[in-house]
Amino acid sequence: MTLGGVDAYVLLEPVGQIIGGGTRLMPRLVLIMGLVFGVALAVLTARMQRAKVEAVAAAERSDRDRRALGHVLENVPDLIASADTETRRVSFRNREELLGWPPESFSTLDMVHPDDRRFTGRQWEDLVSGRSERISMEFRVVPRGVLDRVGSVEEVPADSWEWFRVRAGIMKFEDGRPLELLAVVSQVTAEHDAESERKRLQEQLNRSQRLEAVGQLAGGVAHDFNNLMATVQSYSELLIEDVDDSQAREDLEEIRQAARRGSDLTRQLLAFSRAEASTAEPVNLNQSLHSMRKLLSRAVGEDIELELKLNDELPMVSIDPVGVEQIFMNLVVNARDAMPDGGRILVETRVQEVDEDMARTVAGLELGRYVKLTVTDEGSGMDRATREKAFDPFFTTKEVGKGTGLGLATVYGIVQQANGYVSIYSEVDRGTSIAMFFPALDQIAEGPTGDGPDESEDSGNEHGGVRILLVEDEPSVREAARRILDREGFVVVTAESGPEALSVDGIERFDVLLTDIVMPGGLSGTQVAAEIRRVNEGIGVVYMSGYSAEAVANHGVLEEGIELVNKPFSRQEIVGAVVRAAGLTMAAES
Repeated sequence: MTLGGVDAYVLLEPVGQIIGGGTRLMPRLVLIMGLVFGVALAVLTARMQRAKVEAVAAAERSDRDRRALGHVLENVPDLIASADTETRRVSFRNREELLGWPPESFSTLDMVHPDDRRFTGRQWEDLVSGRSERISMEFRVVPRGVLDRVGSVEEVPADSWEWFRVRAGIMKFEDGRPLELLAVVSQVTAEHDAESERKRLQEQLNRSQRLEAVGQLAGGVAHDFNNLMATVQSYSELLIEDVDDSQAREDLEEIRQAARRGSDLTRQLLAFSRAEASTAEPVNLNQSLHSMRKLLSRAVGEDIELELKLNDELPMVSIDPVGVEQIFMNLVVNARDAMPDGGRILVETRVQEVDEDMARTVAGLELGRYVKLTVTDEGSGMDRATREKAFDPFFTTKEVGKGTGLGLATVYGIVQQANGYVSIYSEVDRGTSIAMFFPALDQIAEGPTGDGPDESEDSGNEHGGVRILLVEDEPSVREAARRILDREGFVVVTAESGPEALSVDGIERFDVLLTDIVMPGGLSGTQVAAEIRRVNEGIGVVYMSGYSAEAVANHGVLEEGIELVNKPFSRQEIVGAVVRAAGLTMAAES
């Protein structure tokens, strides 16, 4: 028989057979029982020893698992949190410093961004109540130190909030009852910053593409449009000189000014699209402001104070001087329009050393030394949506007929042409500040040096004997220019194309060639000039252009000694250019 896993053998004698007077059976039974008990005790001891060994091994495994989990919790970059499903008490398993707030703070969500609280609270409630088995959400939390410094979440700067992602679920017993809520909290501020930067770059690309498209459109119509404006402006000037009636002269002056504004509109389109011709040169921003102060003061009116705060040791910047005037006028007029009830406009210049921290605040701004120009008003300000579109062409918040939407777009284009950067800060009902950063040149700007040259150069009919070859394919522009020059005493011969100009008799006796750049007939203005200079080396050259800088540069006209007149031109502009060209020619011949 088997007892406790041990085979035992018992010898039994036949019933009724008694050996030694019937006394041998009892000792044998005792022996058998002893053997059975011994075997059972041995088996029990072995089992207990085995259980003890297994318990020790299980304890060791549990300790290893606990230490491994602790190692993971210590080194994982995320915060592991848990919450009781009944009391909803939150506790942190690790990295309590990640959020910067104690667990009990999350019962009120006071440190969560106001715009995120409702969504965050609803998600959490759905999980705890069992309506959702797992959730994933992102929200903003203010660092405790920042909140202590500013006092309330409403005053926390937008760039001080930190982003967190929470993925949470409920652990359950085998019978389905909820055991505990576990959550993994990750800081994802860097991801959001990277996404914001990607969106900023994409928007910058989209804006550049929009500007390029508008620039191509403007460049395509600029030539024909400026020809029309040149005709209107030139003939209105001729009529102004001929009529005696004061009212008629005023009406003609309005026509002339309208033509000029039409031309300026085209140039603004070309400027912010970076397609307009610009000649960068060292410019003293302080001097430019001083020279324009009276004009700017008249533009803003008596109810607005114009204050200049200028750095006396300001370096020069490389920019088109005409562009500087457009920047000042557009920004000051914009500031004026934002303050219908009056106020103050502050124009400030300073030297700005841009470090890494500042570079992050302005799109594309690189490290270095800059001249910073800031125009600040106390007007109505702009909300975020308006700020994001402020530099877009044709975007305006003004009433119909009060603005073209090209003012800030023009500023943006001019600053870009000067390799500068522009930023805008604005708050509703508190005002707007537009800052421009121009790379600083080594030379220091000097103060005003006196009056500039007289641009009119109108000397009456004292140009007799100066022969001009006028080449223009547009009949109205050609005739207007001829009449203006004829009144000044010049001898003018006209041609409507390059081939016709080259066939004029006595071409070697002309003093000045006044020609359009782009013309039909197979020869451009530059080609005509080159051919004429073969037989008349000393001839002065004046180009007329209604095209953008791309067309001008492609035809190689921006060389030293060449005069360039943009259409539409005034009498003073075209006469001045011809006089300078003739003067250069006569100086060379003397």
